[in-house]
Amino acid sequence: MKAAGFKLNDRKITYARENTDGIPHNKFMVLLKDNKPIMVWTGSTNLSEGGIFGHSNVGHCIKDKTLAASFLQYWDLLKEDPKIGALATQVSAIWPDVTLDTLPQNKMTPIFSPRKGLKMLDFYAEVFGAAEKMAAITLPFNLDDRFIKKIDEDSPAVRYIMLNSGRTNEEVAQKYSADPDVIATAGSKMNNNFGQWLNEIHTGFNGSNAQYIHTKFLLKDPLGPEPLVITGSANFSQPSTNKNDENMVIIPCSNKPGQTRVQDIYLGEFFRLFDHLYFRFLSSKDTSTDEERLKRRFLKPRPKDWVSGYYKAGTDRFKRRKNFSFGFGEEV
Repeated sequence: MKAAGFKLNDRKITYARENTDGIPHNKFMVLLKDNKPIMVWTGSTNLSEGGIFGHSNVGHCIKDKTLAASFLQYWDLLKEDPKIGALATQVSAIWPDVTLDTLPQNKMTPIFSPRKGLKMLDFYAEVFGAAEKMAAITLPFNLDDRFIKKIDEDSPAVRYIMLNSGRTNEEVAQKYSADPDVIATAGSKMNNNFGQWLNEIHTGFNGSNAQYIHTKFLLKDPLGPEPLVITGSANFSQPSTNKNDENMVIIPCSNKPGQTRVQDIYLGEFFRLFDHLYFRFLSSKDTSTDEERLKRRFLKPRPKDWVSGYYKAGTDRFKRRKNFSFGFGEEV
């Protein structure tokens, strides 16, 4: 900014937040035309080398004047740098908490932080637990107790959880690997040569804090009748709800032909990353002998030796088949 000619101490041009109880963690830009907001770019991406090249991120350009106006209104609150507590009171009053029953279905809903209380964190867990067929979530830093409670409940849906690297996250992924309702992975790479692959390395842009996953989004039934996408800068955590400067956008989506672009892109990106990391996570936990691994290198020639597991009701394979093959076949 200095190189571009901005005066960094000029309060008419640049603004520094000082009265914060947490972290100024927003990443958004509002585009104005004739001094009126017309679109907003938001998401998890820090405008840095690490944010763009170092770990997974999303930047979402939303061409909606009403939503852009909300972000501009929030920006105007931030730039005044109100006292700790005052901002949370203002934000909660202007953008009140929502529930699944009160969430508008015909428009996007912005949620800003800091805010009073943790009801929005309760809402995110409620959304995750309310999935009828599938839920998918990215968690860069922690798995809040609210989500653990939902994960521990029986569900008709299969829940996909993508975590960062580290021993704690690996333990969480390992813990839920036997749960038929949950498929979880932690960030990982191949630590030695695998077959004819070259040894994988990491960029090193992000230190050890968030090497793999930095996106913060939640998908509810992306292939179902009422898809929901929640995306933004906020981690699904307590500090991101009641302390940090954050933003989220709740997007009710359509499943009508030609209107599924938003959830399709998020779902495609989720599984692009999930499948890449899940394979590596399973490999890192594989304690099989070389002889056992050799036996698994070949596909089983008889369908009954591998297909039947996908028709056993209540298993994760059964739920995955029902999700991705649109219900062909009957359970056994």
